[in-house]
Amino acid sequence: MRAENFKSSSRPLVVLAVMLMLISTLGSACDDGSKNNSVTDTGNTATDVNGDANGDATVTNSDVTSNGEVDTVGCGTSVDTDNDGIADAYEDLNQDCVVDAGETAWNNPDTDGDTLSDGDEVAGGYFDPLKADTNDDGVPDSEDPMAAVCVKSVLRPYVAGPAPHAQSTLALPEGFKPLAQQQQLQAASAMAFDDGKIFGFVTRRTGTNAQVLAEHSANLVALSVGGYPPLVELTDPEFTTWSALDAPARRAIRAHVRFELSAATDVARVRDGLVGALQKVAVDTSAAVTGTPCANIIYWQVTELRDDLSVVTVGALACEADFDDASRLTFDDLTNTTNFAVSISPNKLFKANEDPTCEAIDARSGGGAVDILWVIDNSGSMADELDNVARTAATFLTTLQNSGTDWRLGVTTTEAYLIWENPARLSITNGAPDPMLDMVDGLRGGVFLDKNTVNVADAFDTLVTFWDGCYKELLNPPPPVGTNICGFGLESGLKSGRDVLAATQLETADDRILRADAAKLVVWIGDEDDEYTKSEGDAATIAAPYVALGVVGCAIVGDGGPSAGGVCQPLGTQTWAVTGANLGQGYIDVALATGGLFGSLCNDDLTETIDGCIKRILIKANNYQLSHWPLSSTIKVAIDGEIVPRSKTNGWDYDMIENALVFTGDALQLDSVITVSYRVWVKNEG
Repeated sequence: MRAENFKSSSRPLVVLAVMLMLISTLGSACDDGSKNNSVTDTGNTATDVNGDANGDATVTNSDVTSNGEVDTVGCGTSVDTDNDGIADAYEDLNQDCVVDAGETAWNNPDTDGDTLSDGDEVAGGYFDPLKADTNDDGVPDSEDPMAAVCVKSVLRPYVAGPAPHAQSTLALPEGFKPLAQQQQLQAASAMAFDDGKIFGFVTRRTGTNAQVLAEHSANLVALSVGGYPPLVELTDPEFTTWSALDAPARRAIRAHVRFELSAATDVARVRDGLVGALQKVAVDTSAAVTGTPCANIIYWQVTELRDDLSVVTVGALACEADFDDASRLTFDDLTNTTNFAVSISPNKLFKANEDPTCEAIDARSGGGAVDILWVIDNSGSMADELDNVARTAATFLTTLQNSGTDWRLGVTTTEAYLIWENPARLSITNGAPDPMLDMVDGLRGGVFLDKNTVNVADAFDTLVTFWDGCYKELLNPPPPVGTNICGFGLESGLKSGRDVLAATQLETADDRILRADAAKLVVWIGDEDDEYTKSEGDAATIAAPYVALGVVGCAIVGDGGPSAGGVCQPLGTQTWAVTGANLGQGYIDVALATGGLFGSLCNDDLTETIDGCIKRILIKANNYQLSHWPLSSTIKVAIDGEIVPRSKTNGWDYDMIENALVFTGDALQLDSVITVSYRVWVKNEG
C-alpha cells in the first residue's frame, strides 16, 4: 500500500474499507520467492493453489512457466501473507514482490516498526503505517494516547443482526447470545434476547397518536391491563434519537420501572408476558424458561415513535437482586436507542461499521461550574416523607461530590416566594417566619454550600430538614420538634425557585451570587402540585424564566398513583393529611420543558433519579459531546493513554440525550487527553 493512499489527519475517520473488504477475494501476481515449491503456472488454466485467482497448478518441477517466465503464484503462500489485515495485492501495488518506497510490506505486518500492525493503523484512520510517529510529536504511535482505543484489535465486541419484526437492525452488548439463537416471538411481532441474567425484547406495533408521550403512556397502561402493573420510578425527558444517514430521526421516552409480583416468577416468563401485554396478544409464557425466579423485578423500557406512526418498544428486565452497577450500564445500552437502527426499506438496511470511529477530546472543554438550588416543600403534609428526603439529600450530595466538578448548592423552600409577594404570611403557621430563611435572597442559611464548606454533609442536611422551634402538634403522630414542616400551606416551588434565582443574581458576595457562567440545576421536592400552576398559566409560560437562564429542572414529586403506573397513594382530604402524595404535574411539566426529568417521591430508593439529575447538569457544564452517534456499548475511553472504566461514580458514562460523555471521580484533569473509539451505524445496501 502506497503512502499516498493513506490520509493522515488529526481528526477521525479515514478508513480504507474497500481494501479490507477484498482481503478474502484478491491476491498478488508475482513470484513467491521459492523455485522448489512444486508449483508452476500452466497458462492460468489449472487449479488455484493459494487463492490468488491466478489458476496455479501443482506439479513437481522448477518454479517457472512453460514460457520461461516466473510463475504467478504470488509473493507469498496466502492472500494476506503477513496476516496484517491487508491483502498482498493492496500492499505490493505494482506486484514486483519488492517493498518499494511508499508501499507497506506484504511480508511484514508492521512496516514502520511501531508495534502496531499495518491493518490496525489503516483501519482506525488515525495512524500512518509508514511512519512510527504519525504526527511528529516525538511520541511513537504505539505510545500515542489514541493507540489505547483506536486500533481494530482492541475494539469492544458486540453481536448484531436483523430484527425483522421491529423493522430494525439490532446490536447487543458483549455477552448476549448471537441473534440467530434468540427466541422469535412471532405472534407478538417481537424478538427476545438475553445473556442469562438480563432478559430483553424489541417489538413493534401501529401507533394511534402522533405524540410519543401518549404512546409511552399507552404502553404503561397496556402493561397494567395485561397483569403487570408498573411502578414507574423515573421518567427521562423526551428526546430525539440519533439519525443515521437518510434515516429519519425519531422521538423517544424512557421509563425506569419496578414490578412487585405476588409470587416469584421466572424472569424469562415475565419478559414474554410483558411482550404479550404490550402487543395485546396471547404469548405462551411457559416456553423457554431460562431465567431466575423472583418477585421483585427491575424493568427499563424505551418507547420510540417513528415517522410512519409505528411504535417500537425495547425493554430490559432482571431480578432486583441481580441488578448491580454493571447491569445498570447494560440496561442503559439496551434502552437508549443507540443499539437499533430503523430499516428505511428492504434495500436500505444498516449495519455496525467494523472499523472504529476515533476522536480526541480536549479536556479543557469541560471543567465547568455548576450551581444547584433545592426547593423543599416544607408544609405539614411532608411529615411522612422526611426520612426519604433526608436519604435523598445524602445520596445527592455524595453523588455530587464524586462528580469532580466545581459545584455549589443552595436550599430554599416552597414558601420563599412570600418574601417578595406577602411576607406577613411567612408567620402564619408557626407564629414566626423560618429563622433560617434569608429575607434578601431566599436561601436558607443565606449562602451556597460548596466542597470547602466545613462538615458540608451535616450543613446540607440541616438546611433541608431542620427548623428550630417548629412543632406541628396537630399531626398524627406529631414529628420531632425542629422538623422543617412549618411552611405556608399554599406552596409554590416554581415561584420560589424563580424568585430566588432572580434574587441571587443580584448578590455580590461570592458565596451568595448565582454565577452567570455556571450550569444551573433546580431540584423540586414536594408531595402536592404547585399552586402557581393551578391558577397562572401553562407549563411553557411558567417554564420560560427557567429556560431563559438555561436551568435544567428535576422534579421529585408525587406521581399519578397506581392507576397511572405510579407508586404514590393520594393524600387524604383532611387539613392535616400527611400520608401519601398527590400528582405534581406542574413540576413535572416544567422539569421536562427544561430538558430535565421526573422521579417519584414515593420511591424508597431514589438513586436512579439522583444519578439522572446530576448527569443532566454535568453534561451542561462539560462539553464532551461526540462527533457521531455511537453504538454506546462499543464506546471505549482512555485518558492520557490509560483505559478508563465505565462507571457512574468514578469513570465515564454516556448520555443519549446530548450524545455526550460524562466523567465522574478524579480520573479527568483539565490537562488530560481524552481519546475515544466506538462503532457507528452505516448503510448496508446488500
